[in-house]
Amino acid sequence: MEIRKVQNLLETSYPNQREAIKLQREAGDLVWEELQEKKQRLKKQQQQQQQQGS
Repeated sequence: MEIRKVQNLLETSYPNQREAIKLQREAGDLVWEELQEKKQRLKKQQQQQQQQGS
């Protein structure tokens, strides 16, 4: 995932930028959580549609 690549780049290229790295990590975690929740909602909707179609 691109977010992780950016985090790794920051950590290796700018190790003294701890606050920026921390904020980037937090933002990446929020995006990751949102994507996981969206996948779960979509999966649940698909399962409900399959059950209704049966």
